[in-house]
Amino acid sequence: MKKKACNVLLFILITSVISCSNDDSSSSSSSALTTNTIKKIEEKVYYNGQVDTDYYMDFNYENNLLKSLSDSNNRLDFVYDGSKIIEIKRLVNNLYVESNFLTYEGDLLTTIIQDDQDEKTTFSYQNGILVSKTNSYSNNGNWVIFNSEDYQITSNNIIKTIFQNQFSTQSYKQTFEFDAKNSMMKNMNPYLKYLLELETCNVINQNNLIKSYSYDNINSIQGTQFRDFVITYNAEDYPIHIKKYNFNGSQQELISEIIITYN
Repeated sequence: MKKKACNVLLFILITSVISCSNDDSSSSSSSALTTNTIKKIEEKVYYNGQVDTDYYMDFNYENNLLKSLSDSNNRLDFVYDGSKIIEIKRLVNNLYVESNFLTYEGDLLTTIIQDDQDEKTTFSYQNGILVSKTNSYSNNGNWVIFNSEDYQITSNNIIKTIFQNQFSTQSYKQTFEFDAKNSMMKNMNPYLKYLLELETCNVINQNNLIKSYSYDNINSIQGTQFRDFVITYNAEDYPIHIKKYNFNGSQQELISEIIITYN
């Protein structure tokens, strides 16, 4: 039984990292690239004040279309049907390893499934608005949910999430506050935000997360701030450096940070 999430970009970000973020490689971009599309991200995750994970990811374009994400050894190639990403091929040292396939209902991404039919991620909507995400594994021909997230979305930002997993009988709740500035994903393919998972920030949102609150239980009204985000922006109000802190009154511990370079 597997317990890892299905989101495909975790192959680079967690499973097969650890690449050095000071690598000099650069993305192959077209001269006609849209301004403030992502060129590169570099993220560091800390543990006990020391760097625990340090990686980068190049965004590679052809004719203004994002074709792949890569580091020094790994690459994810995107296959499109119009603007929709329908397959993501994972390569290691230029050798094909596996694929994930994406399915849609109309313009809504509904499922990401591995080519071995072993794990899948399912997205659910109400009136075109995302309300939940579930991760499942295959067990004797049946899909078993091992974790899920239920969302409340306002102004295209997730302001509340209820988390559940099969290894705990208790659900837990978090709420979030945002700035009014641009997300790094504003000019990217609209489906990429459902695939890319980062430690420092949630890129599904229209704006940038600045505070997170936790609750004693899902029915609690009063939350306690437990995350704080410090953001540096460029002249067009896109984030270029985000720091995520564990918030405990006057004591703040750096959890992770990300640097975003744009075209």
